[in-house]
Amino acid sequence: MLDGVGAQRPARIAAWKQHWTHAVLPRWSRMVMDDQERIWLQGFRAPLDSLERVLVLDRNFAPVARFALESGWQLLAARGKLVVVAKRTESGGVVKVLSLARSER
Repeated sequence: MLDGVGAQRPARIAAWKQHWTHAVLPRWSRMVMDDQERIWLQGFRAPLDSLERVLVLDRNFAPVARFALESGWQLLAARGKLVVVAKRTESGGVVKVLSLARSER
């Protein structure tokens, strides 16, 4: 998408950055970067949704993973395939460490 010839390339990069900043990022409530320079974005949840979507992008903004969290959980940190999430409760808060490794079948 960003490949261009000569003078067109900087204009395409600028347009993509503008699109990313104004159209894509406002749809996400949290952003975390992990140790592999991947960006983890947690989306805003609609009031009736029971799941919150998470998108993982590589350093070139290409999607590498998608998954969902139960309602109310927020991303705090990520490292490798481990994610730290937190949820507020009436008695304080709960923190969990989740593994995103797939089970082999």
